[in-house]
Amino acid sequence: MVKYTDETLKQLHSTILEMLIEFDRICRKYNIPYIIESGTLLGAVRNKGFIEWDDDCLLYTSDAA
Repeated sequence: MVKYTDETLKQLHSTILEMLIEFDRICRKYNIPYIIESGTLLGAVRNKGFIEWDDDCLLYTSDAA
């Protein structure tokens, strides 16, 4: 398990959020369904953001059209 400083984790969460916003924009533009899962979903619902120690983002898309 990687140990991050509070500042590094804060920067990581900020970068992940920027990537998620862009990912969402592209998926909406091209009508691509996706879901967030696991810690990403838990953090969004429970924490209204990220779980404090989470350092990734889980997204799933479908190739069914």
